[in-house]
Amino acid sequence: MQQKIWTVVFLAAILAIAGCSDDDSVSGVDVGAEDASGLSDAGSDGGPQESQDVDGGHTDASGVDLSGRWVKFTAASALTDTIVGGEEESTTYSLLRVEMEQDGNELSLHSEVCAVDIVAESDFAETILPDAFVNALEPTQRQGTFSQGVFELPRHYELRGVEFEDSEDPETEPLPDEADDPRVTDPDGDGNPGLTIFVDAGIVSGEIYVVQRGWDEFEGSLVDDDRIEGKLTWDDEQEILGASDSALLIAEPTSRPNPDEESSHFAMVRLAESESDDCESLIERSEADFSMDFR
Repeated sequence: MQQKIWTVVFLAAILAIAGCSDDDSVSGVDVGAEDASGLSDAGSDGGPQESQDVDGGHTDASGVDLSGRWVKFTAASALTDTIVGGEEESTTYSLLRVEMEQDGNELSLHSEVCAVDIVAESDFAETILPDAFVNALEPTQRQGTFSQGVFELPRHYELRGVEFEDSEDPETEPLPDEADDPRVTDPDGDGNPGLTIFVDAGIVSGEIYVVQRGWDEFEGSLVDDDRIEGKLTWDDEQEILGASDSALLIAEPTSRPNPDEESSHFAMVRLAESESDDCESLIERSEADFSMDFR
């Protein structure tokens, strides 16, 4: 599935996330990080995480119970066909707080977003997700499994800025492409159809109004009892409903997930009972945990 977007605004990276509550710190997009693998060798400078006591009877065959509070880091890489030819890579990094419950091999996760960064290879165009966009993402509840040390979250779809009728399949129904379609919503509450994204392309800048659908899958394994790492698989599509400047609608490069399987990945770190899980605290510790500074 390919998407038409002005510049890479891959948000399927945050499919498993949702907006923080009003009293939490939420970081919008700030392009500037140069590398963040998020893997254990990169994040070990922060020191090992304190193990959290777990209740017996809820573990899988490996003897580890994942129940508790976690901070999750995702990196989703996309390739965009540029106007002048060639490809440009952009990576969307996200930081989430997660409440996880385990019963045998079954997992239940409640996730909320704390921060998002979009990092591009060039400065040709900058995509900015306003705080209102991030806050409009609802908390996400999803199921997964953990067996023999393997962590899996199956494919999960999310719609943004659109509500389909009960008779329509939310996974396959074409996205609305007109602003006056009655299925289009205004989740960020700014009076414009769908969700608002800010684009700065130098000679022209302004807002675009979009609806989106995406999915993701996670597969990883335990690095130790308090850290999980693995592969993120995703896809995303988007329709632009309008813009504050019609010039923003002229060029719509095609973007797609990076086929390099190692380019999109995730990592999770368990929080000790003594550690705070408010977004401000998780953002402060992100560099130590994942070599990515969201501040």
